[in-house]
Amino acid sequence: MNKYDCIVVGGGNSGLMCAINLANQGYKTILFEKNSSLGGASTSFRRGRFEFEPSLHELAGFNKDDNNGTVDKMFSKLEFYPEKRGTDVLYRAIYKEDNFDFRLHYKRENIIEDIEAICPGSKNKLIELFSIIDELRRGIDYVSLEKYSTIKVILKHQTLLKVSTLSVRELMNLLGLSEKAQRILEVYWAYLGVDSYELNALHYFIMADMYYNGGATVCLNRSNDLALGLENKFIKLGGKIKYNSYVDKFLIENNSCIGVRVNGINFYAKKVISAITPIKAYEKMDNPNPKNLKYENKATYGVSLVCIYLGLDINYKELGIKDYATFIFKHNNSYSLLDKQLTSAEVYMVNCYSYIYDDLEAKDSTILTISIPMPIELFNDVNVMDYKKFKNDIARMYIKDLEETLNIDIFNHIEEISIATPMTFDRILNTPGGSVYGYKTTRWDNMMARMLSKDNHIKNLFFCGASTKEAVGYSTTYTSGKRAAFEAIKQLKREKNEK
Repeated sequence: MNKYDCIVVGGGNSGLMCAINLANQGYKTILFEKNSSLGGASTSFRRGRFEFEPSLHELAGFNKDDNNGTVDKMFSKLEFYPEKRGTDVLYRAIYKEDNFDFRLHYKRENIIEDIEAICPGSKNKLIELFSIIDELRRGIDYVSLEKYSTIKVILKHQTLLKVSTLSVRELMNLLGLSEKAQRILEVYWAYLGVDSYELNALHYFIMADMYYNGGATVCLNRSNDLALGLENKFIKLGGKIKYNSYVDKFLIENNSCIGVRVNGINFYAKKVISAITPIKAYEKMDNPNPKNLKYENKATYGVSLVCIYLGLDINYKELGIKDYATFIFKHNNSYSLLDKQLTSAEVYMVNCYSYIYDDLEAKDSTILTISIPMPIELFNDVNVMDYKKFKNDIARMYIKDLEETLNIDIFNHIEEISIATPMTFDRILNTPGGSVYGYKTTRWDNMMARMLSKDNHIKNLFFCGASTKEAVGYSTTYTSGKRAAFEAIKQLKREKNEK
């Protein structure tokens, strides 16, 4: 009989981090992955002579100049030290309608200096904002403990409770930051696909501060290197991986998960951890718990992306690109931008990977990616016959807008092009509608609410990934994988002591 201590379903970032933490504690662990390789969004692909990074723009908590970031510390505990590349400029942002164009440098002191130069009188308000962020971190660290006191949260971490109910804009307004200063600070909302009037302030500033302190940093050998490194660590620890293994069913008896069925074969374990989207897991159960479905049906999925991967036959310097990361907004009203993405280039991000990998790439080439946050529902009416033309028209519109905005020539230098849409991400990530960020962090469904709630009512089943407690983001998938592993380990140890 196929028996294990732990089964992990899904080999993306969260599943890998979960599996390796379980194996690192000596538990017999098997990982099932439906594809032929692990990593999920951590991968790369080739077109002609170009190797493209499909999803990672920069990794929060993966510090440019040290190993003190959140992700760094997780990797260090596993004795995993991937090589890094980064840039001192966090981003350039352009608001086209009023010609507001600026660059923001990493490190808090530089951010204060940059914003003060543009918006005099901001310094003390920014110092107060960073003080609040520090309080939020202390509160989150406390709530993350195995045993915490609700009374102490109320008495000692009031800032955490207050900010957890505010949007990004509401918090900045309370601090009295000017409109321009707010626009400088809120740029990362475009990554998350939730406008700053709705985006939860706790989630946003915890994430943004990782960039503020650590810089815009990527893995030297693409994010694929992260997946391969963790995969090798897991195997060396005695972990077992089954590739091309599609989980048909989660086996439930008496409201307890006892294993999974894979390609028609049953595998059993004391604990099962699902790194696939919860609603997808519930679809693989007979009579799933109604309490779980109530939340899943109520939550709102975040955006997907349209990504345009460009391999150009010209060096980025000759082309006229001067930054790694550029955010382009049509205007400053973030709440009205996303709904018009199919008819006008409203908001998008541009990453020039050749800027980071300048000494590693051919001098007559440039790798450029345009990432467009796209509400899933905008693709609802696209039929199969129109799909190719539809995505090509989107690419043409955004490339033209980028040319006009930066005054550069792209069309005449395209050597390779590949376009990913929500349908692509749906197929690869197996998420509803191709959502890349799980559930939106809204006023009622925010990081704090998720951390304090019980997100599952099935015994011996745990979840990790973008649609769970830690909320959306690339680095938080690693955090959620580690958290799920230790929740399972805690139960395994308690059950062993009770025998």
